[in-house]
Amino acid sequence: MLILILLSLFNAVAHQLQVVNVLRLPIPGFPMGVPEIGAVLLLIHALVFGGTTPYPSKRMHPALVTTLVLLGIGLAIGSAESFLQQISLETFFRWMRELGAWPLYLFVGYRLIKTPRSATTFLYLLIICGFLTATVLLANWSSNAEKIELSETYNAVRTVWYVDNYAGLASMLLAYTLVTDQRLLPKIVALPLACYCLAGQCSPLHRVEWLGMTLCAVGLMTLIPPNRRVVSAVKGLVVVVVLGGAMFGALWIASNVTHRDFFKYASDRIVSMLPTARETSKEGKAWDTRLDSLTEETKIWLSSPVFGKGLGIQDELAFTGKIVNYGAFHHNGWMAILAQMGPIGLAGYMMIIGGGFVIGRRLVREGPTKSMRLIGFLAFMVSIYGFTEVLGAGEWAQRIAILHGVIVGMAYRCYDMREAVAIDQELTQAVPAEEYAEEPLPEHVPSVF
Repeated sequence: MLILILLSLFNAVAHQLQVVNVLRLPIPGFPMGVPEIGAVLLLIHALVFGGTTPYPSKRMHPALVTTLVLLGIGLAIGSAESFLQQISLETFFRWMRELGAWPLYLFVGYRLIKTPRSATTFLYLLIICGFLTATVLLANWSSNAEKIELSETYNAVRTVWYVDNYAGLASMLLAYTLVTDQRLLPKIVALPLACYCLAGQCSPLHRVEWLGMTLCAVGLMTLIPPNRRVVSAVKGLVVVVVLGGAMFGALWIASNVTHRDFFKYASDRIVSMLPTARETSKEGKAWDTRLDSLTEETKIWLSSPVFGKGLGIQDELAFTGKIVNYGAFHHNGWMAILAQMGPIGLAGYMMIIGGGFVIGRRLVREGPTKSMRLIGFLAFMVSIYGFTEVLGAGEWAQRIAILHGVIVGMAYRCYDMREAVAIDQELTQAVPAEEYAEEPLPEHVPSVF
């Protein structure tokens, strides 16, 4: 777990260009950086020291086994096609690193959770990482805010170089603990921290992230037990109002700092996601910058609908000038996978999202401990959040796998060991503590001492 803790902390704060791409060993064709070295160490640790003790399960969940098999076959097909299409080794290794990280971290997440205490450790780790990520995102916004005032270039504060998912998931986790009274932190700490993480997650002004957080908030309310919905709904309404107030305050501060109307900007961004008619010919929609790239990826897949055309085929064709680089390849995760490894690979990556949704929801309801239920909640959130990113932002990256893949793997492990943990809890509660004490000698029996 120590390796995962260190790698997660690094992943939460490291800038992709200024840190991750700089701290690398200059290996030709496949530079090894902190994420790659961390992945190797985690895999070795999971194989040697990870396991299913002291809470054994009869078998690894069949859905996870199927997912790993499909991913393995898909990556093998994509690799073979890459060589047949003569894709450069640099492009191939880059996308093997990004796409191959998912089965690795699913397996690592499964093997590293041995007890409910391990799950608790990860929950607090996520909160710390969320706080750190929100801090670097807000710092990035603050340092570039002056450019908006001078040029009205809102893109100045946008960044894709951090894994903002840490902040978003931490915010949802803290909000859920407040609504359901499954506390990890005191309310006086959890509520402002949730607001802070949400503000940080939304600060890069990405529409897909806003949509993901909105859907996660809706999904959160569906996990409340029926017998607690009235009380929890009231608490949830209070939490939502506070979170909404925090976002309103953030927009107000942004408007005053930049002397620009951030309320109008946010409103325009939201409207651009709606399938409404354009009021003017210049009005942009969220999908405008993605349709051309999506069309090219569809053509690539249709040219080889069974096996795809190989890992990194979009980048290779754009680099060699065979297709136009519209700048949004891989933004639609489903079509990007189809183009590279066909329907078998697509099935594997879809099962990551679908499996996390189903297992996470079941674990929330059937988990015998608070920490296991909260891991299930995170897997459920990851699936909703990830689904929105697959549609429009690009989900299948190594640094996202370090978070999302691990959580889904942990959820499968918690689900598999739930029966053993429940039995252990029953035995502990059934045997009074005094029965473990040594019985005193009867009075009529002389002591040898």
